Amino acid sequence: MATVYYPKIGPADYDTFRSEPNLNLPDTYDEWLNLSHKELREIELVGDTFKEIEINPDEFARFCQAKRKARTFDALRQFAAAKGSGQSY
Repeated sequence: MATVYYPKIGPADYDTFRSEPNLNLPDTYDEWLNLSHKELREIELVGDTFKEIEINPDEFARFCQAKRKARTFDALRQFAAAKGSGQSY
């Protein structure tokens, strides 16, 4: 059984993340919550556990710059894993 670190975006930061064209986030925060709840249920169904990691837009930008990554949803997940493992940006 593994622990999956999942990105948690707060409502106050959602529009900032939504403005990133490569993230392809849903139009509304409520849609984002529905999507994330579905993905978290799928994590549990395969027997893994999850820990939601609060994502700050500035930290995410620094992570992407440091790792030379585009600001994509995959990079967002990688950042959550890095932050969940104790790294800071």
